[in-house]
Amino acid sequence: MNKPLMTKTQKEVRQEVQKKFEKGMETLEKEFSITTDPNSKWGREIEHVPTPEKVLAFLKGIGITKAEIYFYGGHDSGDVSEFKYYVNEFEFDQSLLEDVQSYTVISREHRDLTFEEALIDPIWNQYGSFAGDWSCEGKLIYDTDQMTVVIDGSEYQTVGEPVSYNCLDPDNIGARQRIEEMLAALNLDN
Repeated sequence: MNKPLMTKTQKEVRQEVQKKFEKGMETLEKEFSITTDPNSKWGREIEHVPTPEKVLAFLKGIGITKAEIYFYGGHDSGDVSEFKYYVNEFEFDQSLLEDVQSYTVISREHRDLTFEEALIDPIWNQYGSFAGDWSCEGKLIYDTDQMTVVIDGSEYQTVGEPVSYNCLDPDNIGARQRIEEMLAALNLDN
């Protein structure tokens, strides 16, 4: 006699993902650091978070099939507005990882590094501080089935232009990387 397939409830899936997150962070923690720039006259600190590839692999390892992070910005400010997570057929809001998402990996006197910062890093890498006379909106998508990390959205100066950035493409250089390369070339601080 065949037994009926047991399916997990959304609550059980939530608990399983949260447990896997806490165990998985033990490995991912090694990817976080804060270092002092040796060429800096003023002791500028550089924050290091896991690459999008490592965050993607981590999300896959804890069972998340897709993460969507919605953002907006421009005119010198910007922020994340919403997190959505998918585990197979279940959709979760940011409460799925809310407690663990703010998990502090490194704590310094004036600065903490959290998992959330690694998760949203491709947005800040692409748009920097959102400085300038323009605006944008979109979503950062981690798709563990396709193994992709993409920013999809629109950028506006006068008319909205659809944009899509492959965050795993080494040729896609964002604002932060451009500034870091310029500072290294000039051997200056920002």
